[in-house]
Parts: sequence; structure tokens; C-alpha cells
Amino acid sequence: MRQQDMRPELQKELERIRAENRRLVLWGTDAGHVQALVKEEMLVVANRAGVTVGKRGPCFAAARELSRLARTGEGPGLMTEIEIWLRKWTALGLDPLVLQDVVLACLRKFGGPSAIPGVRLKLPRQKRKRRTYEQTIRAGLARAGADVERQLKEHGEAAQRSREVSAIVRRVLGEHNAPGKSFVRYNAFASQVDRRHRRYGGKSLDMAVADLIDIAEAKGLDRSVLLVLSREVLKLPRPKQPATGT
Repeated sequence: MRQQDMRPELQKELERIRAENRRLVLWGTDAGHVQALVKEEMLVVANRAGVTVGKRGPCFAAARELSRLARTGEGPGLMTEIEIWLRKWTALGLDPLVLQDVVLACLRKFGGPSAIPGVRLKLPRQKRKRRTYEQTIRAGLARAGADVERQLKEHGEAAQRSREVSAIVRRVLGEHNAPGKSFVRYNAFASQVDRRHRRYGGKSLDMAVADLIDIAEAKGLDRSVLLVLSREVLKLPRPKQPATGT
């Protein structure tokens, strides 16, 4: 895009930011957040200009690239990158007036202070509200063909079983004066023992647990603690297997 083809107000705004060595308030902030803001500006301009649906995809691609410039550029370098961006997307077939309107809207809305090396301005990030397992299941995300109430019951039982195993690990580690930082590794071992306990029995269970002890010992865990843990976990009652239809 030639300099004489640029709208006077946009040219003036670019020269002002270049001369004052400014950056946008979006500089250094979250990429997804900046993309959403710039895409919103592009959508407003595109709707106002009557851009057809077939041109919306390239417009949003241009908006994503512009958001990257807004996050990483500053001062004269940013203005040069924006001028290159205008020439590129004009050559790719987008309306130059739409592109200029988007840039002007972003510069006016997100114009920030003079660039200070090493200082990044942060916008508050929107926190996603986490939902519970039950809320997720009731929202229709259960296993295909599963009974929701039964699935919730199984999840509750599994969570309670996990707490019981963890309680055993804490007690045994305390009795053996084992370092607290090793809890995660011993808890993983105990959970594996419990998993075998629920699946196997007799000699198959004995062999499976013995293999787990050997592997855990090879990874640096205390064999005496592992033996006590396995005995205590194996004392837990085996859960009832759900009846299957014939």
C-alpha cells in the first residue's frame, strides 16, 4: 500500500505512535485474550462494511496476525509491521478500507504509554468457572449409554476408596518416619496395589503385588515400607462387582 493511499487519520495516528515510541496496552498479554479483542474489532468493521461471508475467514486470519503484532511490537517497529500487514492483506484481496478501519480502531482503543524496556502491562484474565464431576455428567457428558446415577455412584465410591488408601499411606509413613515429600510416590504404589486387589485374587494377586514391590524398590523406595503398605491395603474389603445381565 502506497503512502498516498492511506487514510489521513490513520497515517497521522501511525506517525504519532512512531514519534512517541508507544506500544499498545495489549503488549505482552495473553495471546488468546488479545486475539478475541482484535477479532471483535474486525467483526464490527466487517459488519459495518457489509463484508460477505466468504471473505470473513481471511478477515479473521488477518485479525489473528494483527493481534500478534499488537502483543509483540512497539514504537517505530510496530508501525512498520502494521504498514507491511496492510500491504500484505490488501494484496491478498481484502478491502484496504476495512483493514485501515480495523487498525485505526485498535490504535485508538488500545493505544498505550511510551515503551519502557522490560515492563509488561497485564490485563486481568477471566477465570473459568470450574464445574464438578456431577455437573459435568448431568450436562450430558456421561459415557455413551451409561446410567447417570450409577456413574455418579461409582465415581463417589472410587473417590472414597482413594481417600482410604491415602489415609493408610499417611499413617504408615508416619510410623516409619518416612519423609513427607515421598508421599506421592508411595501413594501411587498403594493405589496400584489396590487396583490389583480389586481385580485379582489368590496367587495371581500375590504375584502382581510382588512385582509392584520389586519395581518400586528398584525406583528407590524402602522395601520394608512397601511391604507394610501392601499388607494394609490388602486388608481393605474388595468392592462388590456389579451384576451383569446374561
